[in-house]
Amino acid sequence: MPSDHSETANASSAAAAASSAADTRHEGNAAGATPSVELSPHDEFVVECLRNARYHEDRERYFARIHRTAMFIVVASGTATFAWVKAAPYLAGLITLAGLLDLVFDISGKARLHASLRRRVYDILAQAEDPTRPIESLREQAVRFYADEPPCIHAANIIAY
Repeated sequence: MPSDHSETANASSAAAAASSAADTRHEGNAAGATPSVELSPHDEFVVECLRNARYHEDRERYFARIHRTAMFIVVASGTATFAWVKAAPYLAGLITLAGLLDLVFDISGKARLHASLRRRVYDILAQAEDPTRPIESLREQAVRFYADEPPCIHAANIIAY
């Protein structure tokens, strides 16, 4: 009888240890963390550049969408003003507000800036494809490029990663 109890205790402790090992092995993935992978300095640089390019692509798309929406409101309200004379004062105010917001915040200029920055990142990535180029010179170019970037929107940066 004591041997049955000790076998059961050993089996349960072995199962608990295996379960604990499995929990720690998959704990990072359950928490949303990515498994650690060793990357070469070149690959790390490429990943960083791709993240940066995706960030600028997302921001360009965001500002272009706002600009197109503002211009749509201006054009549609202007057209509706002629067709619906009773609502002309309200539509004129909407036209003014949409145009003013687009002008003051320079939405189309921000979209162009992010498009230009995205192209510069892809230019650096193209240079990274040349195996004779040292990674240090590419990093130097990237740091010069970072100086021209507007302040980062961290939520968009995390999404781009």
